[in-house]
Amino acid sequence: MADNEAATPAWGALPVEKYLIRNWDPLSELSTKNQRDVLVAAYIEEDVLGPGLLASPPWRVPTATEITEILEPWRSHKMRRIAAAHLEPYCPHSFYILRSYYGGGAADDARVRAILDLGDHGPDIYPENEWFCVLDDKELFNFPDDWQEVYSVLPELAAPRPDRRFTEIATARDLARITPISQEPEDEDYEDAIMFCATAGVMWLLVLDQQAFETNELRLILRDLKGNTVKESTITPDEAIGAFHTSVDINGMLGELDYWVFGTVGKKYRTRGKIMRELLRAVKGE
Repeated sequence: MADNEAATPAWGALPVEKYLIRNWDPLSELSTKNQRDVLVAAYIEEDVLGPGLLASPPWRVPTATEITEILEPWRSHKMRRIAAAHLEPYCPHSFYILRSYYGGGAADDARVRAILDLGDHGPDIYPENEWFCVLDDKELFNFPDDWQEVYSVLPELAAPRPDRRFTEIATARDLARITPISQEPEDEDYEDAIMFCATAGVMWLLVLDQQAFETNELRLILRDLKGNTVKESTITPDEAIGAFHTSVDINGMLGELDYWVFGTVGKKYRTRGKIMRELLRAVKGE
């Protein structure tokens, strides 16, 4: 993919880097990698990033030791430039493409290119934005066993916004109550409304893993503000043409689309899932 990215951020400029430096325990019994993985996962789970993590310039410049031992081994400058692009408040597209499998060689390379070149009705990712919208690099994104491992090196893909809270309690309640006057909404109505609101305005993710290349059915992941899978479906490249354009008008059409209606609910959003249990009580006012 074209590598037309902007300048590399200074060390410690990115919020997750500030988070790592602030919370790093040099006396931890964990290995450097394990401690970093734990902190990155905790960063994604933060409801709101404090002003110190968003400060520019950074509140403290990392020391040479912190850079060489904590930050530099974690990810390359290219990955950091991609991360910075994902933090921009405006993106001209409403989806990202992640290729997590590279075992097919040149044949699969050509298939990815074909998806991007579907013509006038294709995904409409501007060529100058492919470097951060199309995550296709064997050195950076080779996660054949589980595509979600990408979050450990690119948490900005999971949670790019400073505020990740679910704030649509009233909206979800109103949506659930759009039923016949004589009928009270069921828990299923509330759950579907919660999932709808959780994905509204969040970038769609199209994943090309090994199964996608073998079946020619791509994974369409609809996520919340922390990167959790709300619903997942499969979609062919031809069907994806419509999906790319529909995603622009997600609020008006999503609930009627097959890949929403028949999609598999993510673990945390199932009836007994951790997130659904919490949000269901809040939306129902219990």
